[in-house]
Amino acid sequence: MNNRRRLNGVVTSNKMEKTAVVEISRAFRHPLYQKVIHSYRRVMAHDELGCEIGDHVRIVESRPISKNKHWVIEEILRRDIAAAEPEAFEVAEEIEMLEDISAAAEEPELSSEEAEEAEVSEKPELSSEEAEEAEVSEKPELSSEEAEETEVSEEETDVEAEE
Repeated sequence: MNNRRRLNGVVTSNKMEKTAVVEISRAFRHPLYQKVIHSYRRVMAHDELGCEIGDHVRIVESRPISKNKHWVIEEILRRDIAAAEPEAFEVAEEIEMLEDISAAAEEPELSSEEAEEAEVSEKPELSSEEAEEAEVSEKPELSSEEAEETEVSEEETDVEAEE
């Protein structure tokens, strides 16, 4: 292996032909204040491999290729899946939308009478005991005066039943 410098970085732009901008980040501790300092350097690198934005790459020092380009992308260490195939995600979303639209178009629209009949037919048949419980639960709530009157009438019916 040769003595050329090799650095790892992340591709931040690939809009040029056969050129990618690679950001090299470095973290080090300040010698006096002992604070961690993050520094970034952006370099242009020759790209024969077809890198995408977000890919982690290894670049190697080379002879000057152009005014600003002195590095070559040696290998792609890790591809960024989301950046590599954005069209695939868009196509999947479009397919889902089309399926929803076609499913809605296939369902026949019902008139209000047909909709009510469908709702009635969807209700399960109840036994006589369950029907009575349902009727009891469907009774509207009474005001306090009405409740007192019904209590009195219930007491009267109990007294009459005993006689």
